[in-house]
Amino acid sequence: MFITIDGPDGAGKTTIARLIIDELNRCEPSAQAIYTAEPTDSPLGKEIRAILKEPAGRAGLLTELFVQDRAEHLEQIARWEAEGKTVVCDRYKYSTVVYQQLQGKPVERLLALNQPFREPDYAFILTAEEPDTLLEHIAKRGEERDLFETRRSLERAISLYNDVGNYYDNLIYINAQQEPEKVAADILQHLNQN
Repeated sequence: MFITIDGPDGAGKTTIARLIIDELNRCEPSAQAIYTAEPTDSPLGKEIRAILKEPAGRAGLLTELFVQDRAEHLEQIARWEAEGKTVVCDRYKYSTVVYQQLQGKPVERLLALNQPFREPDYAFILTAEEPDTLLEHIAKRGEERDLFETRRSLERAISLYNDVGNYYDNLIYINAQQEPEKVAADILQHLNQN
């Protein structure tokens, strides 16, 4: 099974993904749930992470790098699934559609670039309405902010995540402005319904 968790920076994607994995492995050890993320830890993923820490100069490269990184990542995900593992991915193509629009890329182009990539079995979008809450979460990490972790970018990202559901009919929106355990429980309830 392939599960993705997307949403604006600071929404708690990594925390939620790890809670879900822990619960899946506790309740269903045969699931062999594992965590992965985009960008990956591959050389491409590392280049993406470096660009995200820079001023906007090389940001135009990001779309192509994300697409290349995703193509390689999906090959690994397919291998994990063939081994019977449940894969929980922190960010997927929906984040690229949102964040590359912030860089001025046309949505039609982004949708076309990501169209060949498979749909996950479950695609969750963590929603938030308050950019200040997201900025507080980001600050708690104690890490250098990337170029999208500003109030203005987060306001726009929130809006674009609400809009991305107009292009994909498989998205499940979950309120991220509640305790992480409650967010994870809401996601697990969706997983247990099927």
